Amino acid sequence: MARRRQQTPFFARLFATNLGLAAVFLADGDRDAAVEAFSRGSPVMKWGRLQRLRDVVDVDLERATGTPEGLELCIEQLRGMAPLGNREADLYRMHVLVKALLEQGDPEAAVDVLGTLEPSLDEEQQLYVAWLRVWFDLDSEAVDYRHAWPALPEGQLRMATLLARAHGADKLVEKLEERVSSIARPHHQE
Repeated sequence: MARRRQQTPFFARLFATNLGLAAVFLADGDRDAAVEAFSRGSPVMKWGRLQRLRDVVDVDLERATGTPEGLELCIEQLRGMAPLGNREADLYRMHVLVKALLEQGDPEAAVDVLGTLEPSLDEEQQLYVAWLRVWFDLDSEAVDYRHAWPALPEGQLRMATLLARAHGADKLVEKLEERVSSIARPHHQE
């Protein structure tokens, strides 16, 4: 993607944002390349929804620092941000928020975010519901967050596992696979 971007004619690059390229670098774990791509964005393309998307990429850069301050800033900014009005951009915003919550390890904040995600009919957002509930073991009898969620369907757990595997979240994959296997195990009557 980066190589193709460099081959783009100058006039086309004048109106390119580099936001997608920065997000791809972040997804690949290359924060330095993401910072460079982010800083090379067109000055012409910094208004409206693009500016709001730029804000999401900016806090994703903060998240990628891995510092407690970076995670806190990312979560605070994204939780206070209104939807962007574009499905893909809003999914990216939610993905970054959920990823930051998982990295930070704050189950109370996760429960708050679940309050906005749970009613969504969007299948992709429901995968983030599975990530948060399984990671923080929110369905456990030992956890008291005064909310009873319906059981996570096996299909949703399997899809959440595939998505976590694609993102290299090995520990999350382990927890999701444990949950799937507990559902898939036949119950023996004695």
